[in-house]
Amino acid sequence: RIKLNGTGFSGPQQIIRSPGRGQVAMEMVEEGQWVSAGTTLALAFEFSDIYVTARVPTTAIAEVRLGAPVDLAVDAYPHATVTGVVSEIQSSTAGEFDIYPSPDQNTQNPQRVKQWVPVKVTFTGTGGAAMLPGLNVTARIHKA
Repeated sequence: RIKLNGTGFSGPQQIIRSPGRGQVAMEMVEEGQWVSAGTTLALAFEFSDIYVTARVPTTAIAEVRLGAPVDLAVDAYPHATVTGVVSEIQSSTAGEFDIYPSPDQNTQNPQRVKQWVPVKVTFTGTGGAAMLPGLNVTARIHKA
């Protein structure tokens, strides 16, 4: 609620709650700071829902299957045994979509662009390591 005195605002008196569950990982504003509608106040994550997005080359995506086991090497925890499974394969590449070619593309000499398909990997074991958003991970997906 915003408390008014006869001439305008006397100051915000509003409690703001997150629309979802999770733990605040980064605060973007200071207490008492004035903000406008739409301002991001904080980033929150539900740490039990963290997953890895592996980028698989389009030339290898045919070998990836849902439920396939994945070995994960986490840079922050080099000695931890971290495992997962493929839980989702995106239906498009991780590039930009354009219905019209870019004007700077040379149609006489087209260049092949390496593209990647995002694959969601859900953790099945973390070896006791605390998985955090933004960690560098290398995934090795087992072939079917």
